[in-house]
Parts: sequence; C-alpha cells; structure tokens
Amino acid sequence: MNETPYLSSQEIRDIVTAIISVLGYNDLVQRSLMANLDDQYVSSITPTAMGSHMATLIYILDRMNKTPRLIDGTVPIQRFLENAAFLSGLDSRASPIRDGLANVTSRTAGFVYPAEDRFTSFDEKILFQNDMVPMEFMSKGLAASNAVAKLTVTRVEDGRPAFSSAGVLMRYVGTGWLLSPTLLMTNYHVIAARNSGETPPNATDLNAQAMSVEAEFDFNTDSINLASVVKTVKLVISDKHLDYAVLRLEETGRPGLVVSSDVRNLRPGSPVNIIQHPRGNHKHYAIRNNLVESVTDTQLRYFTDTMPGSSGSPVCDDEWRVQALHRGSRSVTNAKLHGRVTNYINYGSLMYAVLQHLSSNDPITLGEITTG
Repeated sequence: MNETPYLSSQEIRDIVTAIISVLGYNDLVQRSLMANLDDQYVSSITPTAMGSHMATLIYILDRMNKTPRLIDGTVPIQRFLENAAFLSGLDSRASPIRDGLANVTSRTAGFVYPAEDRFTSFDEKILFQNDMVPMEFMSKGLAASNAVAKLTVTRVEDGRPAFSSAGVLMRYVGTGWLLSPTLLMTNYHVIAARNSGETPPNATDLNAQAMSVEAEFDFNTDSINLASVVKTVKLVISDKHLDYAVLRLEETGRPGLVVSSDVRNLRPGSPVNIIQHPRGNHKHYAIRNNLVESVTDTQLRYFTDTMPGSSGSPVCDDEWRVQALHRGSRSVTNAKLHGRVTNYINYGSLMYAVLQHLSSNDPITLGEITTG
C-alpha cells in the first residue's frame, strides 16, 4: 500500500512548537503523550540518546508519521495527538495540535469533510434549560447499547490481505449497530478501509473486506472481557454518497435499534446521544453535550465538546431512535457550545435519507428494519 505520511514536515514542526509552548517537555509529559500505545512500539521509536526537547519530539513524531497502523488498528500519530489535545485543553496555542489531529482523523477515516465554515453558536442561556432526564432514558440507553458493536476490518488489495512495509496486517476499526438480529449498519468508508486520497477498493476487494468484518458485542470495559464476536455472512448494500453499508451477520439473538423516519423533532439546539467505540476502545456514551446544529435533506450536523467519535455510530434522539449515522468530525474555530468555544463539529448521514435510498434500491432489506 502507499504509505504516504499523514502530516507535512511543517505541520510536524508546528505541532512540536505547540507542545513545548503549552505542555513543556520532560519524561512525564513524554509518557503522557505516549499513553495507550503499545509499549514495544514506543520503545522502537524512542531515541536512545536524548537531544534537545525539540529534536527528540521531531524524531518521535517523524517515526509515528510514517507508521500507517499497528496490528490492533491503532494509528500511532492519531493516538499521540489525541493525548496532546486532551492535555492542552482549550489553550489557543494548541491549535496546531487540534488541526493536526483533525487532518489525521480525516485521512484515516476516508471521510471527505464538507467545505462549510459558518456554524450556529449556542450561548450561555442554553445552560439554564432543564437537563434532567427520567430513569427510563437511562434504561432505554443501556438496552440500546446491546445493539452496538466494535468492528474490525482487514484491508484487502488485489484479492489478498494487505500488510504494511513492516509486515503488519492492515486492520481498520469502527462502530456498527444492529438494524435487526442479523442486519448491521455502519459507514461505507469503514468497510472501504482506505485513507482519504487513496483509490477506493474495487468491488471484489470491497466485498472481501466486508466479509472480513468481525463485530464485537458487549465490549463494555477493558477490565473484564465478556465480548462476543460475530462474523459477517455477506455485504447486502452500500452507498458511497450517503456513506452507509449494511452487512448480514450470523444470528446475534439481539433486537435491532428503532430507526427514525421522522425528522420533525430535529431542531437546532436539540440534544442527540451517541453510542460508540472511539478508536476501537471499549464502549462509550456521549450524551447531553451534543446539540443539533442543522439538518439538510441528507445530513445532520451536531456540536460536541468531546473528542471526535467513532465512524459508524448511531446518533439517537432522547427516545433512542436512530436519527443519523455518524460519519466524522472536523475541527472548527468559530463556534460555541454552552457558552464556550467548541473544537469540533460532527457530521452524520440522516437516517431518513438512508431509508429513502433503501426504499428505491433494496425494499426487501428495508422491510426487515423497525422504523418509528
């Protein structure tokens, strides 16, 4: 595969300057920036003789920038920048870190971000709205999570599993969720398993990649592994424009989520809730801090004050009906959430549009989906 570096040399230098300015640099900072990366990999890229802080950081980032993925699907430079962005908070000097993270996320996701640059802002008065939820909200949310799975996809090129130049099997991660006990929804770009700018897989390789998908349910914590893995039977349908794919799985014995066929309750400022496996980690919820920014015929945009989520996640309303299929996030600098600057806006394919596409192209599959 084409192992083009994720970031330019200038972007690397800007990130290094930002890290040193905001965080400083010592052994503790270095360990914090490398958190949740494979220890053996970290040892392999850490120089034995430490030079200046800037030289050391440039060396490490250069090595990471040329590492496509680890065997578990982790993109090292993405994990490093996530840690750096978290440690930097909202410090304005950290903008090169956030921009670099957004660029790497865009490349690894294969999602092309829209060019819009004007966004609605929600000021402090939103803080005074009643944010309490009934017990039923939580119980329904827990039930909905049973239908959400971590996905692992093996990249295929010319009919064969792809390996990096270091001999590592190329595996991509995402999130998927059940439409029925045997139908699973995710993004097209998740099963396409390509970085943005790369040639999309041909039909044969796309189908092989879909067949390689392993859906891991009940991966709820790192401490106790009770997850069950379900294999794919076939690729049912996919659409690049709406960025969705439907897979037929082995029987799961789990009900699918209810898909909303009504967008009338989606208004700017209304909350949405996301169940996700960010970066292939255990299951997370994003609730109450996600607000709808706008709705188009095919797309939902929503603010979040969290890090970018996981491709393929269900975006639900407060009744836990799926309103959109999460596609990706982009960095923004001119928007506010809860009266504070927010760093990201999310994009999702509107499920109403997906249902319309299925109605025209695969009505039999549509008949298996519960809508409401």
